[in-house]
Amino acid sequence: MSTAKWSPPGSAPHGEDHHRILEVVDEYVAGFEQADPERLQRVMHPQCRLTASFDGRLVVHTRDEFIAAVSGRRSTVAGTAPGEGAARVLLASVGTPTTAIVRVQDADADTTYVDELQLVRLDAGWTIIAKSWHPEPRR
Repeated sequence: MSTAKWSPPGSAPHGEDHHRILEVVDEYVAGFEQADPERLQRVMHPQCRLTASFDGRLVVHTRDEFIAAVSGRRSTVAGTAPGEGAARVLLASVGTPTTAIVRVQDADADTTYVDELQLVRLDAGWTIIAKSWHPEPRR
């Protein structure tokens, strides 16, 4: 049996980490919604990998491939103030002092996505190192 103590998000010792993680996620969502490559580059590690399953096959993209695809489209929140997009955090879990997972629902013009973001804390702070996503086409 483990003697480790679990602290729910928002409580000591991970409370400050939880806040910083959500700041990273907010910046990721803003970068996605506003098709802003600089924002995405700030919060996604250069070695970040993005994965999904399409027709039973694994699809893998680099951070730079993802950012290029996002940058090539129109903002999904044109005409809205920052933070007024459709994205929402479904789950945020600070597993250890250096790891966290956040599940976010966001969308572009045609598709709603559930993104599972894996973050680690490095010397420079929290960064996204992996993203798995599931698309749901809008009807």
